[in-house]
Amino acid sequence: MTGSRAGSSLVEFLVSTAIAGVLTSVAMASILQVLRTATEEGHRTEADEEIKLTAEWLAASVRGVGGDALSPWMALHVEQDVAMGRTDRVTWAGVDPDQTACRLGAHDGRDGYALDFDAGTAACCLDDELADRQAMLVTPEGEAWRSLQIASVDVDRDGCSVSFSDLGVQPAGSRVASSGLLRANDRLPAVADVDAAFEQATLLVVDVQRLSLDPSTHELRLEEDRAPLDGRLESRVVLDRVHDLQVALGYDCHPRDGRVTNAGDASDEWLGNAPGDALGHQGLTDARSDDLRMVTLGFVHGSPTRGPDANAVRLLDGEVLTTPSVLLRAHTTRVAFRHLVQLR
Repeated sequence: MTGSRAGSSLVEFLVSTAIAGVLTSVAMASILQVLRTATEEGHRTEADEEIKLTAEWLAASVRGVGGDALSPWMALHVEQDVAMGRTDRVTWAGVDPDQTACRLGAHDGRDGYALDFDAGTAACCLDDELADRQAMLVTPEGEAWRSLQIASVDVDRDGCSVSFSDLGVQPAGSRVASSGLLRANDRLPAVADVDAAFEQATLLVVDVQRLSLDPSTHELRLEEDRAPLDGRLESRVVLDRVHDLQVALGYDCHPRDGRVTNAGDASDEWLGNAPGDALGHQGLTDARSDDLRMVTLGFVHGSPTRGPDANAVRLLDGEVLTTPSVLLRAHTTRVAFRHLVQLR
């Protein structure tokens, strides 16, 4: 009897130990899961704060695009599907407050224009150290504009003039090649000499910012004029772990009633918020550049996760994205322009 009880005690001990081991394993697994979840939630909370700050900064910067001198449709340029044919890029400009607006005179040489002297100081209206800076030319009525890069400002006792860089494609009827980071309007005058249409135009030196995504590093990058007189755009990372950047433009055009409708398809007044959008078709049939009223900036951010399944996300008219072991979330910021300057 004594041996039987001893044997039973040993069996009971072994069973109890096994059960305790299982319970300990389950408890440890639960604790590790809680820790992993807490870590992931911590990463997401930190990412959410970074995303919020980035979105607020972008909204504030883009809302005032162009300032008081340029309308938003002159100062904002969106390029679709530029990075590996998938993500968008957006460039915007504001007038440099330290540079005087200049009036262009007649042609002065092959690719230059005469400039006004300041009546009060008898000085050239542009600084001669502005080589490589970006500039906007706007015709007196405001119906046409061009984005160009300054090559040189020449000043002597007989006058002063500006010439522009030959960096891009030369428009038909022009002696000056396109060299600006912003897109010219689509309503240039139908004249044999396009450059003549810009005589008596206003020249504005601008500060340019450009937002783009590097898909290979998942870095959202901003290029900007940090040292305005050196003519170079410097790049910095504003947010990492970004998997997509998409931009949509809202036009008050169909009808022009003070609202920009958003149905999420090609029937609405947004360009780039759904596959199949195109200017001149469906909801954008009557859209003109000066109908632009709003912009939506969107990006997909990824946070590491140990979850077994990857989620799928589609942002605006971008591709459907899915990445193993990464939780993808789409974030959008819709901005109405503050300055709707009508120069005509």
